[in-house]
Amino acid sequence: NLRREERQLQERGVLEYKHWQKENIPLENVTCYFHWKQITHSADYMMSEREYLQEYSVSDCYGITIDGKLISVLFSCEQCPCAFFENFSYDKEYADYSVGTLLYLYYLSQMIENGVITVYLGGGKHEYKKHFGSDEVIAGDCLLYRNVLSKYRYLGVRKIEGLIKKTIKS
Repeated sequence: NLRREERQLQERGVLEYKHWQKENIPLENVTCYFHWKQITHSADYMMSEREYLQEYSVSDCYGITIDGKLISVLFSCEQCPCAFFENFSYDKEYADYSVGTLLYLYYLSQMIENGVITVYLGGGKHEYKKHFGSDEVIAGDCLLYRNVLSKYRYLGVRKIEGLIKKTIKS
């Protein structure tokens, strides 16, 4: 199916797989990502494109373009023989062509070519994380606080949520 969908994409224009490293990542790629995540997940990152790249330690960006127009984007953190798949999104206009999966496959092939040993996909039960012989390994589960106030603010919110649940049940 993926080969057929890729052929169909090629019929729509010049299909290119692209890779940008940190200093050359176009900010428009992050803008597209923000826009697509807003549409599909109602996500508002409330930060600038540069802040996103810094905050999420993005070192590499991969994309698919048709006639120069970005239709899918993926961000990765690659500082050692292990990589962390940060996130990806795509233009819903091209959802029927599996552009997210095509880009993920391209990304994995680039990781193999670059000698990356492990790609960390993070938490969650998304279907794409089960493809290509992936192994699920739970390395640990913990909370880290930047400062003491953050800890107590988090614990206070959790306590209030528990009280609300108890009140609703009774």
